[in-house]
Amino acid sequence: MDVQFAACRPVLVCGARLGAIDMPAVLGGQVLPLLPFTASVPVIADSRGTTWTFLVDIASPESSPLLAERNLVEYGVVQRACGQRVLLPVSNSGTGWHWANEPTPGGGRPPAASVLASAARVIASTTGISCAAQPF
Repeated sequence: MDVQFAACRPVLVCGARLGAIDMPAVLGGQVLPLLPFTASVPVIADSRGTTWTFLVDIASPESSPLLAERNLVEYGVVQRACGQRVLLPVSNSGTGWHWANEPTPGGGRPPAASVLASAARVIASTTGISCAAQPF
């Protein structure tokens, strides 16, 4: 895990093992309960509370098919590329960047494929449109 500082703020750099998936907060609130070990899934909310960022494990490039990701982009679900930064919360006061779901000590991160598949299921159940071009 690569943590750096930018303008006196801690940032996490996405890499080969750790990634981030952004989505609208409304969708994120429906995706979170579908994930195993919901209590320990680290999710960051932006300062306006409109976007949630799920911190995820990246098992391999094949773990999340690109075609399915392109379909999810239409609904605001974006997996951050390797090297992109994620602002980490410095407090949980509710103002500024804060934890929408604070990680627990010893807790893990869900696989990227699980978060993407859950988002696709929620979108399909609310719109009737399938976003999964192939199984995750």
